[in-house]
Amino acid sequence: MRIAFTGSHRVGKTTLAEDIAESLPDYEFIIEPYLQLEEEGYLFSEIPTLEDYIEQFNFSVD
Repeated sequence: MRIAFTGSHRVGKTTLAEDIAESLPDYEFIIEPYLQLEEEGYLFSEIPTLEDYIEQFNFSVD
């Protein structure tokens, strides 16, 4: 089973997910696609573009 959190930027999704993950040791916490792509070297536009969102979506689907 997967648990996903969605919502506006900077409202505490990651903090909530990390706290919940601590109490669910059988689950793996995976950071959001935006941060994963950044770590892999993807350069996002200063102002988000449609291509940025498509890249995140495709990354999530994969």
